[in-house]
Amino acid sequence: MQNSTLEKFIKRVSQPLYDNGAVNIVCLGDSVTQGAFGPGEIKPEQGYVTKFAGMLHFLFPNQVFNVINSGIGGTTAAFATERFERDVIKFNPDLVLVMFGVNDFSDPELYKNSLRKIFKELTERKIPCIYITEHMMNTYVTNDTEDSLREYAAQTAEVQNNGTMDSLFEDGKKIAAEFSVPVCDMYSKWKSLNACGVDTTALLANGINHPLYEMHTALAYEIISTIFY
Repeated sequence: MQNSTLEKFIKRVSQPLYDNGAVNIVCLGDSVTQGAFGPGEIKPEQGYVTKFAGMLHFLFPNQVFNVINSGIGGTTAAFATERFERDVIKFNPDLVLVMFGVNDFSDPELYKNSLRKIFKELTERKIPCIYITEHMMNTYVTNDTEDSLREYAAQTAEVQNNGTMDSLFEDGKKIAAEFSVPVCDMYSKWKSLNACGVDTTALLANGINHPLYEMHTALAYEIISTIFY
């Protein structure tokens, strides 16, 4: 347990269902949260949101969890601020997971300002939340990258290799600390794998920015660990 806001969530989870109703969790993010994998492949049932929900049900079989997937492909943290009331607040969440970054590298300042706005809103409403740093993107353009995506893959490889993504998530963690928001630092896990010689690009279903099924499982475990361990 890393944070008093998570203590609030754990207390909520432990309360009797009949006294307090279902536990609502909103996962706010981009295509990774939505459940995108290979080109044109959307499988939310294989994504971390569904796997995280399954782990919660396993751990607390007498509780009811409504885990809402508010991931929209191709979107940024800035767009999330525009849809915040509709896609987060209206569900009366007991916990919000916030995960953006792979679409935000072109405007780091906007990313930081958008995170501040999200965390400020949740803090003022006393809604527990977790900031999740996203995974690494590709470090090279794979041979089987579709022709229509090769230019974009070269761009994402450049920002991954030149430190842009490192800085983006380091800044995100600093902003989370400003609001005492706990961090599930998945990006650092990927960086550690890469430093150990793992071909992290091979862990991306589309060779660019969508993790394989197995890495969604790893993320779900990291979220559970952040909350309960």
